[in-house]
Amino acid sequence: MHNQNSPAIRAKAPLKKRSAQRRLWCVASVVMLVTQSALAAPPQSATNKVESQDRPIRLKTDLIELRAVVTDKQGKPVTDLTKDDFEITEDGRKQVVSFFTAEQISGARATSLPGAAPASRRQVPPAARPKRTVALFVDTLHMATASLMQVKQHMLKFVDERLGDEDLAAVVATGGGGLGLFSQFTSDKRVLRAAINRLSNFPASRSDGAYTPFLAARVEAEDADALEVAKSIVRQEEHLPDDPHYESLVTSLAKSRARQISVEATYLRRETLSVLKAVAARIAEMPGQRMVLFLSDGFTLFDDTGATDSDDLRAAISRATRSGVVVYAVNAKGLHGNRMYDVTTSVPSEPRIVHLLPNYFAAGDRELEAGMERLAKGTGGEAFLTTNDLKGALGKALDDNGFYYALAYYPAAPEEKKRFRSIKVRVKGHDDYRVRTQSGYLTSDLLKEKTALPTDPRKSLIKTMGEPLAATEIGVDASADFIWLPSDDAQVSVYVFVAARNLGYKEQGQSFVTSFTLLTGVLDSSGRTTDVSQDTVQIRLSREQLERARENVYRYTKRLRLEHGLYQIRVGVLDPQTGKVGTASAWVEVPDLKSKKLILSSISTVRLPPDDDKATQAAKLAVSQPSLRNGLLLFRPDDVVAYYGKARQAGLGEHSAAGLMIQEQILRDEEVVFEDTWKPLSSLVFAKEADSVEFGGRVPSSRLKPGYYTLRISVKDPQSKAPQTRETSFEIVP
Repeated sequence: MHNQNSPAIRAKAPLKKRSAQRRLWCVASVVMLVTQSALAAPPQSATNKVESQDRPIRLKTDLIELRAVVTDKQGKPVTDLTKDDFEITEDGRKQVVSFFTAEQISGARATSLPGAAPASRRQVPPAARPKRTVALFVDTLHMATASLMQVKQHMLKFVDERLGDEDLAAVVATGGGGLGLFSQFTSDKRVLRAAINRLSNFPASRSDGAYTPFLAARVEAEDADALEVAKSIVRQEEHLPDDPHYESLVTSLAKSRARQISVEATYLRRETLSVLKAVAARIAEMPGQRMVLFLSDGFTLFDDTGATDSDDLRAAISRATRSGVVVYAVNAKGLHGNRMYDVTTSVPSEPRIVHLLPNYFAAGDRELEAGMERLAKGTGGEAFLTTNDLKGALGKALDDNGFYYALAYYPAAPEEKKRFRSIKVRVKGHDDYRVRTQSGYLTSDLLKEKTALPTDPRKSLIKTMGEPLAATEIGVDASADFIWLPSDDAQVSVYVFVAARNLGYKEQGQSFVTSFTLLTGVLDSSGRTTDVSQDTVQIRLSREQLERARENVYRYTKRLRLEHGLYQIRVGVLDPQTGKVGTASAWVEVPDLKSKKLILSSISTVRLPPDDDKATQAAKLAVSQPSLRNGLLLFRPDDVVAYYGKARQAGLGEHSAAGLMIQEQILRDEEVVFEDTWKPLSSLVFAKEADSVEFGGRVPSSRLKPGYYTLRISVKDPQSKAPQTRETSFEIVP
């Protein structure tokens, strides 16, 4: 119900396509929420680029651009070469160097900005003469919680201390984070810091699990020892006895789990490399040296049949070559020992298979690193796989490219569409010089032409939703939470945020009306679209409300009924009045609610008045809503930051969560600023059912300075070494 001062918001009945396997249920509500101007700020225009010696070359689409770094035997850069000193061969055939420049980056650093200042202020203009474009690519699809925490800490320092006046940079993530327009290329360190702080864990990251993609591939290949290891892992995780009566069941579970992991790993690798290709294509339009700093725990090259598949990797290298992009890969795990001895990994203890574990774990780790190494070397970069100094590794990548040569040539017309052409660059008369540059490309890339968008607006939006990078004309963010509610039989809440100022409004009498079409697509773990729904949202505002709406966002909430599995939720918004579109995506994993393992829902953060006592807080946890800005919850220093969640396990409610322990942490810039001791979960339970409990608590906020924070809730099951961890972000404002 709306009072007389509230905008009239109406959602038309949705039109839906439903699959035979799943139904999509939605409950839609739209709330106008305060946001900052940065969300609606337009992306940097190409007209902001300044003239420089190394402008992007766009004379012909088949021009091959290379960035070459030359070093002598001592590893020192060679800076006095000319066009005639270079020889380029493609598949052994010499090429004519059509364009040549040499460029040096001074390394002058812009003034560091203290703290995690909000990105709401006007964007700082780009450097007067940008010579380097850097994409900080965080592969959250393949990154464990501990790795992401370390990455964010080092990236924040890297942005402040190493990016200079001649750099343009952007933060890009493969899964989650809701970066939206924060992923634009900019020299404003506040925007970059905001993007880093918003990076979040991918819900189904299994890079630190015992059942690895390598082990799954070996099971798929019918490796008898691998199957025994897999069965042991399944017995432990499902709490099944080592009993001959269960042998058939355990074998079936181990094989089906291998298939599931292989399919998901293939899909996630393709998603990562697809986003990388899109980033490379976007950087091709940017000035100067073009670099991607790729941070990941590694990805498998095995496909869903257990065989090695390098096609996606080769296509990513080809796209980078066509864009003149150099990729440096950094292992986010840093130096690490065999996971056999990692206390966070649940390692089976059955004597007959213990001796097999070290080899499978070590081989699995090496296999994850192999793709990163090939990606870096294939694009003329390097891979840093064994260092804990991630900031130093990122800095070394910049230092190694402080001086480079830009070379370009026109290749011969392609004869075979799928053939990979190998490129080699050498310095004449100096075989002792090392030249790092791109290694080759697919001839099919030369034959591809841009396909015009369909004239039908809905079809055009669907096509745009399929692109790896978000469309930013409107400004759209999305997030998805796994949580089951007594009010429906759905499992997932999807939140869509739409920047109000970028929509068109029509005057009707004393009111102003806007509307937008929202498409929601659900992709399963194999990348198959399982459901598509369409909603039309109409909003009516008074003149006064319209003025306020210019700095607001609209929040649209949907509940989805999804089966057990991993899903990518893609949303697209079309404004029929302006023709503008915006897209976003979010990942969510729905656990098997029939499993005997501990299941933890997403954590919701809520705001309570400072004078509330604990007796009244529990009743308000599920209904209290704080203000949002750019999808982040806003709190003032005197607010009570409370949280709400649910835990599920067979018989959990009947035993009042006996044995489960919980810990609360608050982090800023990935540094712990508050950490409570482990305590019984039962002390925070305020409602229970047969197999689940609802719990909530409050964390101190009065001493928190303005900035971005992460609330981390960990729940520990006595039968498991590693706790279940969920995170949510919020912002403290003055």
